[in-house]
Amino acid sequence: MLLCKNKLKIFSVILSLIVATTFIFPIRVSAEATIDQMLLKSQEWLNDTYGDKVGFGSVVEDGISRRSTVNACIRALQIELGITETANNFGNTTVSYFNAQYPNGVIQQEYPSDEESNIYGIIQCALWTKGYSTGANFITKHFYDGTGNAIIRLKSDMGFTNSNSTVTLDIMKALLSMNYYVTVSGGSSQIRQIQQELNRTYPSYVGIIPCDGVYTRSMNKALIIVLQAIEGYSVEDATGNFGNGTKANLPLDLEQLSLQNVQKYYQCIKLIQYTLCCNGYGASIDLNNTNWNNTLSNVVREFQGDMNISQTGTMNVDTWMALLLSKGNPDRSCVACDTRFEMTQERIDYLKANGYTTVGRYLTGGDFKQLREDEPQRILNNGLSFFPIFQESGTDLTYFTASRGSQDAITATNAAQSFSIPNDNIIYFAVDTDPTDYQIQTYILPYFEALSEQMSYYQIGVYGTRNVCAQVMDEGYAVTCFVSDMSTGYSGNMGFKMPGNWNLDQFAEIQVTTASGTWDLDKVSYSGKFSTVTKLSMYKYGNTISINGRNTGDEFSVPDGATLMRYKIVLESTVDPAVALDVSLEKHVVDVEQDINEFVTMHRDLHLTTIGNDEILTCVESYSDWMSVSDLLGYRFQYYCYDLNSPVYGEEPSYSMFYEDGQANVSVYLEFQY
Repeated sequence: MLLCKNKLKIFSVILSLIVATTFIFPIRVSAEATIDQMLLKSQEWLNDTYGDKVGFGSVVEDGISRRSTVNACIRALQIELGITETANNFGNTTVSYFNAQYPNGVIQQEYPSDEESNIYGIIQCALWTKGYSTGANFITKHFYDGTGNAIIRLKSDMGFTNSNSTVTLDIMKALLSMNYYVTVSGGSSQIRQIQQELNRTYPSYVGIIPCDGVYTRSMNKALIIVLQAIEGYSVEDATGNFGNGTKANLPLDLEQLSLQNVQKYYQCIKLIQYTLCCNGYGASIDLNNTNWNNTLSNVVREFQGDMNISQTGTMNVDTWMALLLSKGNPDRSCVACDTRFEMTQERIDYLKANGYTTVGRYLTGGDFKQLREDEPQRILNNGLSFFPIFQESGTDLTYFTASRGSQDAITATNAAQSFSIPNDNIIYFAVDTDPTDYQIQTYILPYFEALSEQMSYYQIGVYGTRNVCAQVMDEGYAVTCFVSDMSTGYSGNMGFKMPGNWNLDQFAEIQVTTASGTWDLDKVSYSGKFSTVTKLSMYKYGNTISINGRNTGDEFSVPDGATLMRYKIVLESTVDPAVALDVSLEKHVVDVEQDINEFVTMHRDLHLTTIGNDEILTCVESYSDWMSVSDLLGYRFQYYCYDLNSPVYGEEPSYSMFYEDGQANVSVYLEFQY
C-alpha cells in the first residue's frame, strides 16, 4: 500500500504541473477577456450541483467572472450548512452554522478515504477562483494532498508559517471573499510584508486581512486595532474605532515603556514603522528593527514637517493620530478655517479671539453660501485674510467635463473680479467626492486641463482627496491644493502621502455658537507655502458720508505693494436734484530735516453733477485717472459741494456757493494695481 500511495503522489505531482501550466497560460479570447479553464469548470460544477437547489440561482459560465463565482460558492456553502435564505455574503448566520457543523474546521481526508463531500468541491472551486491549483483538472469532491497543499500555500501567502491544511472559519471566510494574498498591480512588497506580519502576529484581533500590497481601509482599521491591542484592549473591545479611549491611552513615553514591558515596546516600534510605511515614508524603514533609533526619529520628524505638526522627532498625540487618521487630531489648533456662513463682524470677532487668521469663502453658490459684496473688505479691515473657493459640482462626477472646466474658468474669474480679488491669487476648485484612479483619469483630469487652458488672470488650486490633489498637481493643472483630509473614510486619502505642495488641509468640522446663533466651521491647517488674499484691487473708502459745503476726509494709507491708484466717486443728492461736487486728493508730505509736515494736492477737480427735477433725485459716478502712489505715505480727500441753483455758480468758487440746503451722499472707491 505504501508503494501504491507513493506512486499516486508522483502521479499527483505530474498532474499538478500539467494543470498549473494550463492555469498559467489560459486561453485568450479577446483583448478584454481571458478564459480561465479551471474557473469555467468551477462554474459548471456549481451549476450542475446546485442549479436545482432553492436559493442558489445560477452562475454565469464564462471562465472570467470571479466575483459572481465567489458569490455562488457562498450560496452553495449556505445550502450545504442548511441555510434556506441564502445571500451573497458570509454573515453571522453563516458563521454560526459553520462553527456548529465544523467546530475544528474542515480537515483534510486521511488517505485512502474515498469519502466525497460537496464542501470539498466548494473549497476547490474557491481555490481555483483565487488562482491556487488543487492538482487536478476537475472538481474532485475529495480533500487530498493537492487541495491540502493549495490551502498551505494560501496560508503561507497570508503570512502564516508551519501551517496545516485545515480550513478554519477564518480561512473559509478568506477563501469566499474577493481578497487577494499575492501582490497585485500597484501593490507594494513592503506593504504586503506588513499585512503578513499583522496576520501572523495578531490573528485573534485582526482576523485575516488581504496581503495584496495595497493599503486600504480594512488595513487601516487593522492597524488601529493593533494599537488598541498594545494599549491593552480585549479582542472584543478593540473595534478599530479611534475614539477618546484610544487617544487617552496612546503610548507616548517609549523609553518608559521599554523598561516596563519590553514586548509591548517592540510591538509599538513595529507599529510606528508600519504606519510610516503606509503613509509613504518607508524608504529608509527597516521592518525588522524593534528599537527606537535616529533613523526612525528622523523619519518621524520628516512626517511631522510634511503634516505641519511640531517637529519633535518623537511620538506625541498629534503624530500618532496623523499616522492613523487622515484628519489627524481634530482637537489640534490651527490658524485657518472655511465656512459657508457670511463673515459678519460678530463671527469675525470669534475667529480673531480663537486665533484664526485666514478664512475660506465661496465665490458662488447662491445668496446664503457665497461672499457678500462688502464681505472681503470687512474681513481684511479686521486684519484677517481669506482664500476663495469655487464649488458648483456637488458630488456628481459627470459634472467634470472639459467643456465644464472651460466654463467654470470664466465663471470663477468673473466672480473673483466682482469681489475685487487681485490677479494672481489662487482660486481653489472643489472635487468634493472620492473618485477612483479610473474616475480621476476619466473625469477630473480633463476638467482641470481645460480649466488651466482657459484660466488667465488667477492661479488654480484644487480641493479634494490626497489622490485627486496629487494627480492634478502632477499634471501641472494646479499650483497647490486644499486637501479634504477630514473625510477619513475616503479611499483617496487612505495610504496616500500628503501632496508635497499642499497649502491647506481641512481636518475637522465644529459648530460655533455666537450671539446670532449656531454656525458651522471647518478647521484647516495652513502650511503657508502660498499666500491667501490679503488685499483687494478695489476698496470702499470708509462709509458713505453725507456732506454739505466743504468737507475733509480722514487720512488713509494704500495697501502694501500698491504702486498705482485711481478712485471712483459716487454722488447722490438726498434733497435737491441739482448738486455739483468737486473732489481733490491730497498726499501727506513729511520731511523732518526741512520741517515739512503738510498735505499737498496731487490730483484735483474730479467734477460730478446731478441733473434732475423736483420729483427725481439722481446718482452719478466718475473715475479719476491712474496715479502713482506709495504705501509709505498718507492720503486724504477734499470735497467741495455746490448748489447748481446758486446765482453765482459758474463764477470763481466762493463759500457763498456751497450747498447748504440739504445733504449729498458721497461714496469713494479706491482701485489699486500692485
